[in-house]
Amino acid sequence: MKEWGIDISRWQKGLQLDQFKYCKFAIIKAGGREAGDIYIDSMFLDFYTQAKLLGLPVGLYWYTTAVNNVNLQEEIDYLLDKIQGLQFELPIFLDLEEPVLYEQSAKLAIYWLNALSDKGYYPGIYSSYSWWLDKLKNVPCDPIQKWLALWGDYEDPGYDCGIWQDGVITTQGIQVDSDYMFTDYLFIKEKGLNGFMTGIKYSDVSADRNTYKAIQTVTEVGLMKGFKDGTFRPEDPVTREQLAVVLTRLLKEVK
Repeated sequence: MKEWGIDISRWQKGLQLDQFKYCKFAIIKAGGREAGDIYIDSMFLDFYTQAKLLGLPVGLYWYTTAVNNVNLQEEIDYLLDKIQGLQFELPIFLDLEEPVLYEQSAKLAIYWLNALSDKGYYPGIYSSYSWWLDKLKNVPCDPIQKWLALWGDYEDPGYDCGIWQDGVITTQGIQVDSDYMFTDYLFIKEKGLNGFMTGIKYSDVSADRNTYKAIQTVTEVGLMKGFKDGTFRPEDPVTREQLAVVLTRLLKEVK
């Protein structure tokens, strides 16, 4: 397969995804760290909502400036907290391109792959051809976890990467990165990764419970979620605040 899509961030503010006739997927910047402060990209939720309403598969990337694994774990904890309840059909990529990270990029990549996998996400790594050729060549990841930045007149590199960023285009007066996807990532949803939570089991909800299927359904579609201790607490009362969160998620689905 070979499908065309885009990757976007706050630098594309004002972009309307419904005007891309041939766009088949979107990879959205979730955030990063600037001047020591961790942040969520100001357009992340807007672009995420647009893509979901259009039925586009969505991935995200995190622009790291972490100089060690401790810093990277701080960023991971922040990111996973902010994307709870969201679902991504494509990998969760770590963007490695800051020159200061060149020497330790392999260690950061390996840490990211392991940490995200342990939390039920399907991770990937974005970087340039020179970084993959030099510092990242021994990172133990599947080729489909690679998002390769290789601009210019090159032959199609689809045989050794999942996604290829091949350059930029200008549309609606805004410059946008252009990408090709060579992998069907349907397995992410089928395996319950990246927020889909297919077949999730709560320690306090048995299969013979009358409301078992209902609880599974609202969890799988992202309307409700359990607690960090693995429970759903089915008999707890619902506060007005919790109800507001559920209704907001429902409204996003029906718009």
